[in-house]
Amino acid sequence: MSARISFFNILYDLFSLEITCNPPSILNGFFKPQRTIYRNGDLIRIQCDSGFTLETDNRGKVFECTKNGWSPSLKCVNIEGGCGRPPAVDNADIVEMLKETYIQSESITYQCQNLYIMEGSARVTCQNGRWSKAPICTGRWSSLGFASGSLPTSLVFGGSFLDRVSCGFLLIFG
Repeated sequence: MSARISFFNILYDLFSLEITCNPPSILNGFFKPQRTIYRNGDLIRIQCDSGFTLETDNRGKVFECTKNGWSPSLKCVNIEGGCGRPPAVDNADIVEMLKETYIQSESITYQCQNLYIMEGSARVTCQNGRWSKAPICTGRWSSLGFASGSLPTSLVFGGSFLDRVSCGFLLIFG
């Protein structure tokens, strides 16, 4: 009977293993609350030193102890050489979620709005504190040699034109 109890004690010990995390080691930052051990679901808040920012875009700066360790990753990176918000591009939207700061070599992607054509690369990159050249989104009339919102004086037979004039109406010729 004692062998049976030992077997169940071993099974109990195996299945009741508690998930824990050790205190993190954070270069260029610190965290609270400080404990010797953290259990599954425990949260900490990280503060990076001056001149550094969290590698992940974790605005709440809250990290959780999980079965796979701390989530998301805990890393404070140097923002020197980093960039602020990317430049606004007329008639374009940024595809990713906007952030306040970007680290060196981080990129974002623009997308032209409907009825606009992109000139240049959709992707801009933070390089040495500056953004690479942003694209331009031009109206389709511009690509045909017309100013956006103006009407052509003659149309080619069998062709069609589509333009959004400045008052918000959509004109369709064809």
